Parts: sequence; structure tokens; C-alpha cells
Amino acid sequence: DSSYCAKFIHLLHKLEIPRFLSLAQYDRTVRDMNLAIYSCTEAEASRIGRFVFEILSLLTRWLNSEDIFLKEAHLS
Repeated sequence: DSSYCAKFIHLLHKLEIPRFLSLAQYDRTVRDMNLAIYSCTEAEASRIGRFVFEILSLLTRWLNSEDIFLKEAHLS
């Protein structure tokens, strides 16, 4: 499930898994989406869209509030 995958990545971040670089993972995921979108079916593209929506929702939340970013990204 696409929503599960996005939430799993965020869970790894929240659990502070050693050597798991959350922002690097999000960056890589968004950059590699172009390759996936052009080689998938309409149904697969829909699932990828839900996955990307979940990820971009979190990143937008962090982008819109420095306080939330510092708190949730454990940089404070």
C-alpha cells in the first residue's frame, strides 16, 4: 500500500534509526519518481501518486513551519 510505504519511511525517521538519513531518502524518492512514472501503468501511477502525496504533505508541513521542522526533524 502506497500510504503504508510513505508512513513507514516517516516511522524510520521518528525512531531515529542509525544511518537512516531521512531528508536524503525523501530527496532520492522525489528525484527518482520521474523514472517510475514513465514506465508504469495507469493503476501503478495512481498508487505512486498517493505515495508522493503522503511524502509531499509531510515535506510541505516542514517547509511551512520552521518550528515544526526543528521539532519533528529532531534538529532543535
